[in-house]
Amino acid sequence: MARAFRSGVDAKRKMNMPLKARRWPTVEPVLRPLKRRAQRTRAAMGHHDEIPALIRIEHDRWVFERIEASVLETASHRLVLTKESGDQVLGVTLTLDTALNVAQKMAETDDRVVLIQPI
Repeated sequence: MARAFRSGVDAKRKMNMPLKARRWPTVEPVLRPLKRRAQRTRAAMGHHDEIPALIRIEHDRWVFERIEASVLETASHRLVLTKESGDQVLGVTLTLDTALNVAQKMAETDDRVVLIQPI
């Protein structure tokens, strides 16, 4: 048996089978309607403001807070920290007074300047 594997199969005894080329349908026709629908939905949603998620650590576990839609609609100001690598959104506030208090505290404690942008 080992000798048969070492010497291989005789050329006269080999089977000749033509390689059948598979033709797969392209994905483009399938994805084109999905792409159009996504673009229409995005346009219908209107302007998008980046609001980071609130994450806390309690008892050595990550706790992710959810923001209600009503809170997002009433958000008035965004707090942005400017860095060399780019702007970082710290969060949003419901009133200008709250935004000013947060910016003042960060300036006093961390010596950082916080940009307050209206939404």
